Amino acid sequence: MLYCCIVVLNCCGIVAVLLLLYRCCIVVVNGGLSQWSVWGVCTVKCGGGEQTRSRTCTEPAPSHGGASCTGFLHESQACNIQACSTPAAAASPPAASAAAPAAV
Repeated sequence: MLYCCIVVLNCCGIVAVLLLLYRCCIVVVNGGLSQWSVWGVCTVKCGGGEQTRSRTCTEPAPSHGGASCTGFLHESQACNIQACSTPAAAASPPAASAAAPAAV
């Protein structure tokens, strides 16, 4: 949609308001979701943990009264669900390179 707009100019401390009928239009932009981030590191090495990923409403960001994005911005999934060989094994998450994201 196009809307006519009022431009406010500030020149030397004086504010002038101009109504431009054909040269100044605002384009209403609805928000769009970015791609999902990579899956984060699993919260545990074994015994069942969780990993998350996210996306933003910036492709494009809504502007000039456009609609915000619809859909989830955060997602989680189970990871490292195999049983632990020892209780202490689940205590700390693995190194980032060891976390294998699950297929979505």
